[in-house]
Amino acid sequence: MITDEFLQEIEGEIRANRHVTIRELYQIIPEVSKTTIHEAVTEKLGHGKLCARWVPKILTDDHKRKCSFVFREHQSIPRRFHGTT
Repeated sequence: MITDEFLQEIEGEIRANRHVTIRELYQIIPEVSKTTIHEAVTEKLGHGKLCARWVPKILTDDHKRKCSFVFREHQSIPRRFHGTT
Protein backbone atom coordinates (compact mmCIF):
# COMPACT_ATOMS: atom_id res chain seq x y z
CA MET A 1 0.00 0.00 0.00
CA ILE A 2 1.26 3.45 -0.91
CA THR A 3 0.97 5.86 2.01
CA ASP A 4 1.48 9.63 2.11
CA GLU A 5 4.59 9.13 4.25
CA PHE A 6 6.03 6.72 1.66
CA LEU A 7 5.34 9.21 -1.16
CA GLN A 8 7.00 12.00 0.83
CA GLU A 9 10.06 9.81 1.42
CA ILE A 10 10.32 8.94 -2.27
CA GLU A 11 9.83 12.59 -3.30
CA GLY A 12 12.53 13.64 -0.84
CA GLU A 13 15.00 11.14 -2.30
CA ILE A 14 14.23 12.29 -5.85
CA ARG A 15 14.63 15.95 -4.91
CA ALA A 16 17.97 15.16 -3.23
CA ASN A 17 19.22 13.29 -6.32
CA ARG A 18 17.30 13.62 -9.60
CA HIS A 19 19.52 10.92 -11.11
CA VAL A 20 18.40 8.25 -8.62
CA THR A 21 17.09 5.03 -10.18
CA ILE A 22 14.25 2.75 -9.11
CA ARG A 23 16.88 0.17 -8.14
CA GLU A 24 18.68 2.71 -5.94
CA LEU A 25 15.38 3.74 -4.34
CA TYR A 26 14.74 0.05 -3.64
CA GLN A 27 18.14 -0.18 -1.90
CA ILE A 28 17.20 2.83 0.24
CA ILE A 29 13.69 1.49 0.99
CA PRO A 30 14.00 -2.32 0.73
CA GLU A 31 10.73 -3.07 2.53
CA VAL A 32 8.78 -1.95 -0.56
CA SER A 33 8.93 -3.77 -3.91
CA LYS A 34 10.51 -2.20 -7.00
CA THR A 35 7.13 -2.41 -8.75
CA THR A 36 5.47 -0.40 -5.98
CA ILE A 37 8.28 2.15 -6.02
CA HIS A 38 7.97 2.52 -9.81
CA GLU A 39 4.19 2.95 -9.51
CA ALA A 40 4.64 5.58 -6.78
CA VAL A 41 7.19 7.54 -8.82
CA THR A 42 5.43 7.42 -12.19
CA GLU A 43 1.72 7.28 -11.39
CA LYS A 44 1.30 8.83 -7.94
CA LEU A 45 4.03 11.48 -8.11
CA GLY A 46 3.75 11.99 -11.88
CA HIS A 47 7.47 11.82 -12.68
CA GLY A 48 9.05 10.44 -15.81
CA LYS A 49 12.67 9.75 -16.71
CA LEU A 50 14.14 12.36 -19.05
CA CYS A 51 17.84 12.34 -19.86
CA ALA A 52 18.51 10.18 -16.80
CA ARG A 53 16.70 12.61 -14.47
CA TRP A 54 13.29 12.37 -12.82
CA VAL A 55 11.24 15.37 -13.88
CA PRO A 56 7.57 16.25 -13.47
CA LYS A 57 5.59 15.40 -16.61
CA ILE A 58 3.58 18.62 -16.47
CA LEU A 59 4.78 21.57 -18.53
CA THR A 60 3.49 24.97 -17.55
CA ASP A 61 2.25 27.44 -20.17
CA ASP A 62 5.44 29.43 -19.58
CA HIS A 63 7.58 26.34 -20.38
CA LYS A 64 5.59 25.75 -23.57
CA ARG A 65 6.05 29.38 -24.68
CA LYS A 66 9.79 29.23 -24.03
CA CYS A 67 10.11 25.95 -25.95
CA SER A 68 8.22 27.27 -28.96
CA PHE A 69 10.25 30.52 -28.90
CA VAL A 70 13.55 28.61 -28.84
CA PHE A 71 12.32 26.31 -31.60
CA ARG A 72 11.29 29.22 -33.83
CA GLU A 73 14.53 31.07 -33.09
CA HIS A 74 16.56 27.95 -33.89
CA GLN A 75 14.74 27.45 -37.19
CA SER A 76 15.70 30.93 -38.40
CA ILE A 77 19.45 30.34 -37.97
CA PRO A 78 21.15 29.59 -41.32
CA ARG A 79 22.86 26.21 -41.40
CA ARG A 80 26.43 25.70 -42.57
CA PHE A 81 27.39 22.16 -43.36
CA HIS A 82 30.89 20.75 -43.38
CA GLY A 83 32.59 21.43 -46.69
CA THR A 84 30.28 24.26 -47.77
CA THR A 85 30.65 28.01 -47.51
